[in-house]
Amino acid sequence: MKLINEVARSSGRYLVCHAKSKEAMRRAILAGAETIEHGDFIDEEIAQLMKEHKVTYFGTLGAVDAITQYHGWKKGKEEDPQSIKNKKKSYRIAVEQGVTIGMGGDVGVFHHGENVYEMELMGEYGGMRPLDVLKAATTVNARALHMENEIGSIKPGLQADLMVVKGDPSKSISELRKVQFVMKGGVIYRDEVRGK
Repeated sequence: MKLINEVARSSGRYLVCHAKSKEAMRRAILAGAETIEHGDFIDEEIAQLMKEHKVTYFGTLGAVDAITQYHGWKKGKEEDPQSIKNKKKSYRIAVEQGVTIGMGGDVGVFHHGENVYEMELMGEYGGMRPLDVLKAATTVNARALHMENEIGSIKPGLQADLMVVKGDPSKSISELRKVQFVMKGGVIYRDEVRGK
């Protein structure tokens, strides 16, 4: 894995790793992975290793939640199956230990255009405050992608990617479902505020 990282970096790319088990995450982190996706079995030791190596964690909560429901689990009506319990425990440990958290949910496992589902689960599973979830989806993700000089913030010189919602997502992340205005690269694609 260290050689993979070396070759990736020699071509201007970065090592990221989909890993679930503790050992897979440990090996990836020590090899230089900048992000861990999934991480179903994070414990305090792995969380501290992630912090020490400045690894960003993408929990992909929506994937596990959706797949488990596809297999028959009736969320909210039945006890959480072990896969959900594992994910909730791992995610909460990562949040409580101060691991850098990004937002990414393996969209495609659940419906495209429903990314807010992942953001809602970040609060439900890990107790993240809505404002921290918003930061994860913007500035943290931009840094993880090495694109902080292009996206992730509202300031001169960055792409004008903006949206307006009805409500206050810093108080309730679900308000992101009420999209009123969308601008991408300075071009307006939706404008319900002015009726266009």
